[in-house]
Amino acid sequence: MPRACRVVYDIASNRGARHDAEDIDPNSMDANVVMAVSCWILAEAIRYAQKGAVDPSQARDLVESLAEKKYPVVEVIEGRIYLHAKKKSAVDVALVVLARRHPKRMDSNDLISIVKRNGFSLKNARVAVGRIAKFVDDDDGKLRLLVPGLKRAEEIIGRALEASASN
Repeated sequence: MPRACRVVYDIASNRGARHDAEDIDPNSMDANVVMAVSCWILAEAIRYAQKGAVDPSQARDLVESLAEKKYPVVEVIEGRIYLHAKKKSAVDVALVVLARRHPKRMDSNDLISIVKRNGFSLKNARVAVGRIAKFVDDDDGKLRLLVPGLKRAEEIIGRALEASASN
């Protein structure tokens, strides 16, 4: 952990000093490194501090929440996921929801319910879950997104971010 802290300190102290400003944007690159290393440091501290004091599953959930990607167009309220995009389809919502839950599985009926909650009819939600079959591993109704589905979800989120930035 001390070495990881040193990495974060060095980046913060030498902002832009090691990059050719014309070739590489140091802000984005440095921010990605600092976020990943900071999450790791906090996760290690939680893992170490929780021994005997906290239920291991609670500590694991907290560490996982630190490492997950956060997007301004995806909102989670008490486990319910919303995609805030001007142009979205029920399939888009289903893929983004499964990507957000990845690598955990999700019951197909729960997925249908969340798609419905995002403004689609029950019929459209059921059809959408059927249409994503090529992107998921289905274990008796428990769905997990495959790599092509993850890639597609990232593209959907990217388009939603671009659209929200242009407004």
